[in-house]
Amino acid sequence: MSASPSPYPSDPLSGVANAGGVSTIKDVAPLSTACARALNDKMYDKRKAAAMEIEKMTREFVSVDNKAQIKKLLKVLGVDFAASQNPNMRKGGLIGLSAAGIGLSTESHLYIEELLRPIMTCLTDTDSRVRYYACESLYNILKVSKHLIVPIFNDIFCAMGMVVTDLDQNVRTAAELLDRLLKNVATESKDFDLRGFVTVLKERLYSRDPFARQFHLGWISDLEQVPDSRVVDFLPEILDQLFIILGDPNADIHVNCRNVLGRFLCHVQDHDESELDYALMINILITHAQSDVGRMQVMALDWIKVFLAKADLELLPFVSGILLAGLPLLSLDDEQRKVLTDNEAKCLKEAARQINVQLMRLAKKAESDPINKSELPDANKTEPLGLNSLDVEAILKVLVKQIEGHKISAKLAALRWTYHLFSITPKKMKNHVDLVFPLLLQALSDSSEEVVINALQVLSTICNDGEDKTQFRTCIMYLMRLFKENKQLFEAKGPFIVRQLCLLMKAEEIYEQLAKELLEESNLTFARQFVDILNSILLSTRELFDIRRKLISMETKASLDFFLTLYHTWCHSPVPAIALCLLSGFYSHACDLVRKMAQDEVTVDILIEIDKLIQHLESPVFAAVRMHLLDVGQNDELFQAFYGLLMILPQSSTFKLLQNRLQCVPLHLKPTAARKPSAKSFKAEIDCQMLMTYFDEIQSRHQKERRTAAKVETLAKGVSLLEFE
Repeated sequence: MSASPSPYPSDPLSGVANAGGVSTIKDVAPLSTACARALNDKMYDKRKAAAMEIEKMTREFVSVDNKAQIKKLLKVLGVDFAASQNPNMRKGGLIGLSAAGIGLSTESHLYIEELLRPIMTCLTDTDSRVRYYACESLYNILKVSKHLIVPIFNDIFCAMGMVVTDLDQNVRTAAELLDRLLKNVATESKDFDLRGFVTVLKERLYSRDPFARQFHLGWISDLEQVPDSRVVDFLPEILDQLFIILGDPNADIHVNCRNVLGRFLCHVQDHDESELDYALMINILITHAQSDVGRMQVMALDWIKVFLAKADLELLPFVSGILLAGLPLLSLDDEQRKVLTDNEAKCLKEAARQINVQLMRLAKKAESDPINKSELPDANKTEPLGLNSLDVEAILKVLVKQIEGHKISAKLAALRWTYHLFSITPKKMKNHVDLVFPLLLQALSDSSEEVVINALQVLSTICNDGEDKTQFRTCIMYLMRLFKENKQLFEAKGPFIVRQLCLLMKAEEIYEQLAKELLEESNLTFARQFVDILNSILLSTRELFDIRRKLISMETKASLDFFLTLYHTWCHSPVPAIALCLLSGFYSHACDLVRKMAQDEVTVDILIEIDKLIQHLESPVFAAVRMHLLDVGQNDELFQAFYGLLMILPQSSTFKLLQNRLQCVPLHLKPTAARKPSAKSFKAEIDCQMLMTYFDEIQSRHQKERRTAAKVETLAKGVSLLEFE
């Protein structure tokens, strides 16, 4: 820097006559008066000539080991000149200190404080020219001192932090030259105190000034690339600051920062797991993964992926925090997409997906890892040590928020996590059923079929609790209440939900419990509608094959009880009751029910249900029943039941369908020999008269309710007409 002419070769100010000038100084020894005047001159060339005289003088003092004169000289330059109120004297003092430093050469370390303190003070001078000369002087002294300035290196670095952000371009240019020299000192010195330097650096990294950010990034980048520098060991102290800088809108800054973070991440991947404090850094990453700046989120998730792969069970206590950051990114809403590039959106979703998989594996591993009991405080403790660190309550708080949200992918992931937790730690999750249960029922109303399926899967896990059927009964009770309160959900998804439950749990238990709940139902219209749905599912779906086979064979007392349970509930709707009797082989009672139904008012709803029944009669489910039409003389009641339905139906396509079926039975068939009832069948124990009595009772209640409803409707219309008149 000193080899180049100063950008400020002359000053408009007079140097000698001003207050605080040389004429007011009584003693400038060992400087001569002429040298002092030249040092204070406004012309750069005269100050330079004075500096050469000072350099020569200093060399002579060093050669005779005259320390007293050296200290006196430095005091004059540092106090009388560099600290003067006169800017020209300050400039003179700076160039004089520079010359003295060059003259001291290898002896400069003995006077490093006297040399550098006045110069560092001038780096913050109000005069930009003084600041420039301070940079020049500091550069010249460092050039000869090099590693000898290590004891006050951090002070120099802090002072440098001021001039790199200077508004004056000349000062910043000088600071850049000084910066390169200072970096050489740091990277080449064996005594450089990296820990002390990072302590100073970490606070200054929070600066928002773009020049300061580039300056600090440059230091981190250069130190990181020094072989065996071990800067990576101090990542916990600077990671937060680096991510903040990554969010800088200036492209040069955030690109440089991304490169620095990328290289650090490579170091982390190659690092020994025991040498880094992952737990200290993970919360920093979680925070920045929730930023509204896409590149910060992408980088944070990339780091989290590496941390999960490296730290493993060490990060188990932070699962909830990572989920809090990651789950919402599985599906991005319109607002998020506005501030993201297409590549950022793609990277975020994929990284969030991978992290979610890693976390699930981590939680499962915690549950399955073998534990040395001697490591546990309680020798009788059998629960895995890792699982003790899995904060189920904290995780559930995160999952609840996502389940209640509107993002489908995040909601699905939260439901799958809930299922996962019930699978790996059922005992802990049992304490949180009351929190989860309402959310799962609420999720059944979701527009996404996949969400409904996943919610039902969790419900089935809760309900399948061994011998304890309390949760199962509670589930069915709440489901019934939900259907009754949400008519739209009941009509749109009721059949789908019931079918899924039958797939996920024991279909017989589902039907039996639903039937028992409907027996107590006071809303008869709802009960009839629900029976219609259950009957349709029973007669048409593959998942209920075992139930149908059980009803057809009736080989156990349990199957008989099951039939009776269904029948009592099916009495809410006549056609399903007939269908149940036909399926179970109670043709005589089915015939009686058809006759009874015809005696009462045949509503439109009944005709619709008969239409559905005829369609079912043509399905494979009723193949055995259709075959029984060939048993002439044995199943006359079956014929009568079919013909009774035919007589009730108006002539339509369904009427013709049933008529064609009955016409397929050959009239010339001879009566078949009566079959002996199966020894295993419990059908003979059915009291059909008792069944009819119960049917009449239930239907009587329905008729009464219909009449009451009609009366209320009529009265309402009358009031309306009166109001109109």
